[in-house]
Amino acid sequence: MASKSPVKLSVKNNMFYLEEGMLELYVYQDYMEKNSAKIVGTKVESLGLLPMALFKDNKATKPTWQGTLMIPTTTTFYPSSTDTDQKLKLYPDSDEKEYTVIRFEKEDRFTSPDIIQNLDNVVLFTEMILNGRLDCNIPYNQLSTAWVKNMLLNKVSLNVPITNIESIVANLCRYKDDLTKPFSWVYGKNPDKVSQVAYRFVNVREICAADSVFGALSFEDMNYMLDSSLNMTSEGREQRISPVEKVIKL
Repeated sequence: MASKSPVKLSVKNNMFYLEEGMLELYVYQDYMEKNSAKIVGTKVESLGLLPMALFKDNKATKPTWQGTLMIPTTTTFYPSSTDTDQKLKLYPDSDEKEYTVIRFEKEDRFTSPDIIQNLDNVVLFTEMILNGRLDCNIPYNQLSTAWVKNMLLNKVSLNVPITNIESIVANLCRYKDDLTKPFSWVYGKNPDKVSQVAYRFVNVREICAADSVFGALSFEDMNYMLDSSLNMTSEGREQRISPVEKVIKL
């Protein structure tokens, strides 16, 4: 998705400072609305796993580089300006979404190098993944790494193999143009043609609804699942057969 970061930071008085250019971070507005991020005076507290863009200066309209900030735990930022409810399409293959844009200019404070270790940070990140609430403008190939780094930064272990974490991510990330297909399947077949952000996070309920009529009807929220099942049947979409379904039909 992006080349090596050209963002230059220096450390003074236990604080990172931006050395050159202007840097924008994009905080998914949903984080603000669900209290996963907040503005406190001139500071912004948010998960530090964020899309970002570097500009030559504050007059430039196009970034010289785009990438992802990889601090996947609650972080405090010190921007020089903040704009909320900005509708943006960050990548050609991504959807337009609302963001809070936080900006840093040359010699601005960025964030502290110290990480406040807290089990709550791991719980929050895990819940955001399992509930399908992470921003889909984080490249797919960075998600498992971010989840593991979140635990390492907070010195917490879920005591599960990395392959289990990768499997969970693979099942929750669906191809945005066809939610019945795991994104990893689609990307694996056409890695040169499919963008790393052409996925959508879904929760467990949506996975059941997308896989098959049986899977949908065996889950809760019957009204939603009936609608999903009828659409699936009328469109003749391919369904994954559950082993339990085979037993029941005997």
